[in-house]
Amino acid sequence: GAYGGAAILAERGEEILKVIERADSLSVDPHKWFFQPYEIGCLLVKDASWLSNTFSESPEYLRDIEGNESEINFYDYGIQLTRRFRALKFYMSIKTYGLDVFKKAVDYGIKLAEDVEKLLRKSRNWEIISPATLAVINFRYNPIGLNLTEQEVDLLNQKISEKIMTSGEALFVTTVLNKQVVLRMCLINPKTTFEDVESTLLLSNSFADEILEKKTFLNTANIKK
Repeated sequence: GAYGGAAILAERGEEILKVIERADSLSVDPHKWFFQPYEIGCLLVKDASWLSNTFSESPEYLRDIEGNESEINFYDYGIQLTRRFRALKFYMSIKTYGLDVFKKAVDYGIKLAEDVEKLLRKSRNWEIISPATLAVINFRYNPIGLNLTEQEVDLLNQKISEKIMTSGEALFVTTVLNKQVVLRMCLINPKTTFEDVESTLLLSNSFADEILEKKTFLNTANIKK
């Protein structure tokens, strides 16, 4: 839920998260898919008494400000005694723009990831490792017919990522799935367009051709796994 919890706002996301109500607790980071300034986190629990039973205390120096049971003292629900009003910026964003704006932005990210998956599947160069789920898709450059070893494919994709980020054109990072180095896109920025992704993939193709031609992917010094 840290990034994906916001998907509940969109129809596609609601379908994917349809059993989320079974969870006893859920963490959500509004500074991710709710587009809030860093940092603001949220913990949702089915029973608030779990938090108060865990964190509440009554030291003598606080006895004059404890108030009555109808008041909510947030220091009874977490570690911090003194805390900033982090929720205010989230509240004001919703009041200013309306929840529907957030819903449309989340829905856009989900659709964009699905469109990118369709684009990748049309290519003989790209291999989908995990299909678009919410706004995340994982894939790797593995051209049909080259018969690269798994280690070579890992190295090649690591090099592609490094070259893209060095170019400054995009933040294109790797992760490891099923012991494979893959490229990962998390398309939650509503300003990212399909054309942006398409140009990044074209640049990746260009870098891949360059790497394969020079056989620089055989240098294992920079592999991260």
